[in-house]
Amino acid sequence: IVKITSIKINDEEPVGLKCSETGAVNVTEMRHINLPWSQNTVTFEFVAIEYSDPANNQLRYFLKGVDKDTVTLAKGEPGFARYSNMTFGTHTLWLQGANSDGVWGEPVQVLKITIRPPFFLNPWFLSISVLVLAASIYAFVRWRIRQVQEKAALNTRAVENKMAALRAQMNP
Repeated sequence: IVKITSIKINDEEPVGLKCSETGAVNVTEMRHINLPWSQNTVTFEFVAIEYSDPANNQLRYFLKGVDKDTVTLAKGEPGFARYSNMTFGTHTLWLQGANSDGVWGEPVQVLKITIRPPFFLNPWFLSISVLVLAASIYAFVRWRIRQVQEKAALNTRAVENKMAALRAQMNP
């Protein structure tokens, strides 16, 4: 049996961390944690529980979405994994333990980690940003057209006034 014994977020003990599926606050009972994009460095400590010769237990782990292959630790080496700058999305941590005889247990999906995207990448924010940008461009174009029309109207009146002055000079 493999269990997580500690989780650190951004290299600090998290305050108020709980499972988003079950509401559990005990690290060994957590199945899914949900984190904001600014908390994207996660450290795990884990152990294989087998009491016949615990100094020769062996561990391996794999974080789906980050690791390309399984990471196998040496016999007796403590279970420790640190992932920094994780991308947003859902990642699944798989752990597997072997007893002192080298017999591996079944790989166990221990924890899902969801890193939420930053607010400026959320669809609602992008939609609002596009609408505000489009409205700003539309307002600028309408303002510029009105400005050009007013200038053209002033030029037309100036020309008409000059023509009227010339006519007045020509007609005695």
